[in-house]
Amino acid sequence: MLVPHPAALAWDTFSTEKLAQLLGEQKTVMVDFTANWCPNCKLNSARAINTQRVEQLVEAKGVVPMLADWSGPSSDIERMLKALESKSIPVLAIFPADHPNEPIVLRDVISQSEVVAALEEAGPSRTGLAALNRSPR
Repeated sequence: MLVPHPAALAWDTFSTEKLAQLLGEQKTVMVDFTANWCPNCKLNSARAINTQRVEQLVEAKGVVPMLADWSGPSSDIERMLKALESKSIPVLAIFPADHPNEPIVLRDVISQSEVVAALEEAGPSRTGLAALNRSPR
């Protein structure tokens, strides 16, 4: 089992059922396809995904982070990667609440600025937007 990312992001365990449920609830979902045996995955985690800037953006936009651990066999993960037209990892897929059938897919080694730009493009979860509109400033 992959050790959860060290950042304060509250990673849910990936499953296609859970992803479908969250998208049905109009959540923006960020799925990190990773594995213990993948050095580029670890690099992405350390320098691009598990950063304070990304964590702040995920929280502000109500994005749900999911961890797809491919350290061992998983037909669920393999099917999702195939649907994303990916044969290998690392892959970071962001499913926007407003158009979940058009995920933003970042492949291979990525930068924090690419993750931030993809999260900005994806927009907030519907509940995240509502929460932002109600929060006092």
